[in-house]
Amino acid sequence: MLVLWASLVMVGVTGDSPIACNLNVLTPSERVALHERSERIKSAVVRVEEVADGYRIYFDDSFSMMDIAAWVEAERRCCPFLDFTIRFDRELGRRSLQLTGREGVKAFLAAEIPAIGAAARGR
Repeated sequence: MLVLWASLVMVGVTGDSPIACNLNVLTPSERVALHERSERIKSAVVRVEEVADGYRIYFDDSFSMMDIAAWVEAERRCCPFLDFTIRFDRELGRRSLQLTGREGVKAFLAAEIPAIGAAARGR
């Protein structure tokens, strides 16, 4: 009986997803939209700051709140290992996106996102 109970308990246990993007979770049109937003996001980056378990990216006004939210919505589907924190400072101040996660995520971000990689190399 104990073995059966342990087996039932283990069925509900899920491990962490791999630290790798899976673009196949997006439809072809969603992948195109994500690529286009990613290109626009690159040109809107004004600063990248290292934080304990990832990076904070600051944007200029050319990348809207809706653009940031739409980019995050797509990214969180294909990169479920990431934690996202969107911040809009008061008085129409700075807007930023913090990308963090478990061990290994920070190195992944530095390798995969050019602006983050440049900031990491410039330390």
